[in-house]
Amino acid sequence: MLLGRVKASVETPGVTIEAFDEGRRAIDLNYSETDPFEEVERFAELRAETIEYVQRLSDWSGTILHPEIGMLTTEDMVSTLIGHDSYHVEHLTQYLVD
Repeated sequence: MLLGRVKASVETPGVTIEAFDEGRRAIDLNYSETDPFEEVERFAELRAETIEYVQRLSDWSGTILHPEIGMLTTEDMVSTLIGHDSYHVEHLTQYLVD
């Protein structure tokens, strides 16, 4: 999902993206029934794609409009990557411990 948003900022600057309710999304996509090991593998693959895309960028000035946050640059979104990944790792850890 983050890769799609980064690409949108580069390919269609200024586009408005959808705000997600992550709790609702987890219920709608039935996250509680997914295999956490498969999800980790999928997450790693998606993040590798994102890193590969970002490494090729030469212009970081693209923007997207997030309806709850406001205008974000490509650089803003990439800068949040580590914190966002930590969030996912924390959720996975809690799931495995519970």
